[in-house]
Amino acid sequence: MLDRPARIGLIGAGRLGASLAGALVRAGYDVRCISQRDPVAAEKTARALGVTTASNDPQLVVDSADVVFLTVRDRELRELAASLRLHSDQALVHCSGATPLSALEPAATQGAVIGGFHPLQSFPTRESSDRFPGITVGVESTDPSLLGWLIELARALGSRPLDVTGVDRGAYHGAAFMVSGLLTTYLEAAMQVWVDAGLTRAEALHGLRPLAQQSIADIHEEEVGRSLTGPISRGDADVVRAHLAAIGAGDEEVRRVYTALVGLQLDGVGRRTDPGDAPDAGASSPGVEALRAWIAAEEAGE
Repeated sequence: MLDRPARIGLIGAGRLGASLAGALVRAGYDVRCISQRDPVAAEKTARALGVTTASNDPQLVVDSADVVFLTVRDRELRELAASLRLHSDQALVHCSGATPLSALEPAATQGAVIGGFHPLQSFPTRESSDRFPGITVGVESTDPSLLGWLIELARALGSRPLDVTGVDRGAYHGAAFMVSGLLTTYLEAAMQVWVDAGLTRAEALHGLRPLAQQSIADIHEEEVGRSLTGPISRGDADVVRAHLAAIGAGDEEVRRVYTALVGLQLDGVGRRTDPGDAPDAGASSPGVEALRAWIAAEEAGE
């Protein structure tokens, strides 16, 4: 069953499902069937991807495939898995980051093997199949054969497989959300600070987006802290105080976020044990020590 010619089906052809199907087809995998609620949309998606069969019936996908991927909303996974009829020669795999494999237990009780395949990537459209190369894909299964197949699949798509079997799914996915969806919100908040200061949204986007992109690009292998820049790394406590005074005048919510993140960065600076890790000797200056105490008081509401 779990070899390269395995027949693959996907239930759910939204942005992730269609993008995954397109990537699988391009990598030479045999995608037999996809399903989505709207049969007309399903047919259109199948034609665009070169998939043989499309349907609005999830069971038809199961009956056509050896490996079935569930690319639906997290809240739908348990009920969907319970509604499917599978057998011992099949595998059911969800693509959720947050949901544990126990959601697929109804399939396991029927003899099917279960697993997870979670691309750590955003898929803004159904045509985002080119976003797999270079990313990490969380893979999980207690079945060695399926786990090995999922690892090979990730590599075939140009991705780096990461075995997350036994990992706390909430923490794993929460961290991913912090650097994707919440990062976007943080950029939006920073843009609004510029707008409050008298600049336009277009100026804010064009000014801040390249800075954010370069900050990400500067992160070194395994050493996020080594790319640290800004007033805390230089020991410029007065600059941080000026930031807080100006931001607080515009939006108290943003000020609280800024304060919390400054506190985290100060904690990170304090945890460095190798002097070579500190970008600047000012990171341990008396001014920053005073700022650390001030931030702690702010967070305590004093």
